[in-house]
Amino acid sequence: MANPSLQIGNDNWAIKEDNLLGYSTAGTRFVPEPITMTRASAGTRVNPEGLVETVELLGSELVTNGDFATDTDWSKGTGWTISGGSANCDGSQSSQSNLYQTGIVPINISYKVTFTTTVSAGGVTLAIGGSNAQTITTESGTYTFISKATSGDSNFYFSANSDFIGSISNVSVKESTKNNLARVDYDGSVSSLLVEPERTNALQYSEPTSSETSASGITYESFSWAIGFDNCIKFGDNSVTRYRYFTGTILNSTQYVISAYVIMDDLSEPVLGTSPTGGDFLLRVGGQSATTGNLPNVNMGNNIYRVSSVITTISVASTTGILKYSSQSNKGFRVVGFQVEQGSYPTSYIPTDGSTVTRVKDQYSKTGISNLINSEEGVLFVEMAALSDDLTNRAVSLSDGTLNNGIQIEYFNVSNRIRFRVYAGGVLRATIQAIGITITNTNKLALKWESGFMTVYINGSILNTAQAIASVPTGLDTLKFDLGQGSSKLLGKVKQLQVFKTALSDSELATLTT
Repeated sequence: MANPSLQIGNDNWAIKEDNLLGYSTAGTRFVPEPITMTRASAGTRVNPEGLVETVELLGSELVTNGDFATDTDWSKGTGWTISGGSANCDGSQSSQSNLYQTGIVPINISYKVTFTTTVSAGGVTLAIGGSNAQTITTESGTYTFISKATSGDSNFYFSANSDFIGSISNVSVKESTKNNLARVDYDGSVSSLLVEPERTNALQYSEPTSSETSASGITYESFSWAIGFDNCIKFGDNSVTRYRYFTGTILNSTQYVISAYVIMDDLSEPVLGTSPTGGDFLLRVGGQSATTGNLPNVNMGNNIYRVSSVITTISVASTTGILKYSSQSNKGFRVVGFQVEQGSYPTSYIPTDGSTVTRVKDQYSKTGISNLINSEEGVLFVEMAALSDDLTNRAVSLSDGTLNNGIQIEYFNVSNRIRFRVYAGGVLRATIQAIGITITNTNKLALKWESGFMTVYINGSILNTAQAIASVPTGLDTLKFDLGQGSSKLLGKVKQLQVFKTALSDSELATLTT
């Protein structure tokens, strides 16, 4: 079989001919190459170890002597000394006193700051560039902040309050990039490029440690989840009705999906109820519970499941969250990672901590690659799954950047249907539809074009027969996860995509798509 001129995915996330397009690994992280990714907001993924994590690229360490191995590099105000692997403040300062390094944090850049503090009295304040202060009061612990200096100097400060007695250790400051980074999601050992719509988590606290609204019969615990969370809400047996409701703006007569991560005390798979007497517990939005809208659980491994319900509101009641009636099972469970979003299916986790958070739509494109595409003949192959059979148009294409000339593979606005099309000179030259395909399953799809014919293969088999086309497209130089000009943006999981400059044989196409 001919080698593809362009390839992304298949666990490689790069294309051939030394012209990188997708993503290559650096340790356990993925680093960006020249594909254009547009989201302008942070996103999460499930990494190879099964952890739910924020996609993030970190720069080199900016702090010198962050482990305080020597009494150097830090400027110390009254009360501060360095010894024993920490910076220590004895409380002798009569006013705010700084421990700082100069010129290491230019403004308008986001930084990830981690450190450990031991507090005996008072509090200490972290400041990036003299702005965006984060106050640590009387609690000892290890802290992580993402902070950006929008004004002030480029210095990094710890400012001891007048009554602070304690220490700082293990300080790290690195430039942090979270926006416009693709998410390579894992299902077991297989990776997929995750392409999702814009969604907002309407709940203000996705990992609550206390109740900001009504709650009864529950406790908050520190708990180490195998998928990366470190706290939970604990629900007990059915001896009383137990619930936890959340702050969030819920609209009337609107479809929502609510989801959360659950581990049952007996390690069984949780069962969502649809009435006060069914299952282990209920999910609610705007005072409503699911009638027939509980979605299949997602097994995260380690007896952890992501549960979700689709609910259409008929009111704006404040009872949005999780409820266990005394008439339901007697099983206890732990739960964390709550999300309420408008839509019919849950998307990847959007963490919140005091406000709603919006993750903008993922968009991918690559232009100027005419040398990798042969307009006269070739094959576009993609292995992918739709996020939902929601009757919207979603496509991947090779084109001239318009609808005039293009090769298109598109989830159609009819249930479980895929459409294959060739446009040339502004005219639809050929179209083939695959009917009855479960589009939420991963399917291998190939469209071959050549002078006079278009052929489609799906999962190892030819679809109908070759269809005649009067002419082939010209000027193909753009790969987009849409129809070429911005409409019908793809939403799905892409495991691999290949483009061939030559029209493969039937046997090669059967092998490629099997």
